[in-house]
Amino acid sequence: ILIIVFTSSFCFFVGLIDDILKISYKYKFILLSFFFYFFVTLQPELQVTRIYFSTFNKFIYLENYSVLFTVICLLLLSNAINLIDGINGLCILISIIIFFWILFTFNNDNFIHIIIISLIFILFYNLKGNVFLGDSGSLLLGSLIGLLIINNYNKVLPLTNFPVENIFIVLMIPGIDMLRVFILRILKRKNPFSSDRNHLHHMLLNINLKSSQILFIISTLCILPIFINSSTNIMPIFIIFSSVIIYTIIIFIIKKMIN
Repeated sequence: ILIIVFTSSFCFFVGLIDDILKISYKYKFILLSFFFYFFVTLQPELQVTRIYFSTFNKFIYLENYSVLFTVICLLLLSNAINLIDGINGLCILISIIIFFWILFTFNNDNFIHIIIISLIFILFYNLKGNVFLGDSGSLLLGSLIGLLIINNYNKVLPLTNFPVENIFIVLMIPGIDMLRVFILRILKRKNPFSSDRNHLHHMLLNINLKSSQILFIISTLCILPIFINSSTNIMPIFIIFSSVIIYTIIIFIIKKMIN
């Protein structure tokens, strides 16, 4: 836990520097990569050394690539959480959903309870526009989520074959929204890290939905697959495919409405 707190704190300060000085994404990427690499190397329990896929009933052992793979996962997740911070309440609400999943899935201790209570308190003021996350807050949340999931995954894996698909389901909406936007930017020959208004929450704003409606839609997209996965015997891969299809249909409908 101490290593997790230290790592997330350094990510917070990288984001804080960016909030104040607006540093280049290259420098931010280098700093985050260095901190993730340094702290993950210090603590083997924070390294993804093997992954279990229930779809194929197979383990994949990463061996010498475990640190590199872990750093890439943490960078992608931190960026995905950072990118959903587009309207008040959204990033915090999605983070609360994920932390609740961590709490009930892995039977965590008081550390997770403190995080959730703190976020609910901050959410109230964030919705009123009195408190803003900035890059500092979103990078802090992204790194905390990633490191806690890896730590707990490594603890339960020797006891039970915990499917990595379950983790993908929880992080899916921020992840596929980031992937879609990155692909669009690359196709337009733009920097994938440049800013635009192609994220799902921006598109929903463009069809004149209220912030409360957008929060409801996106949080439902996150919660529903988690609920179905935890309460039914449907294979996780089918839930993933169904969620991606629903997400794609929503994007298609919004584009039709805008055009």
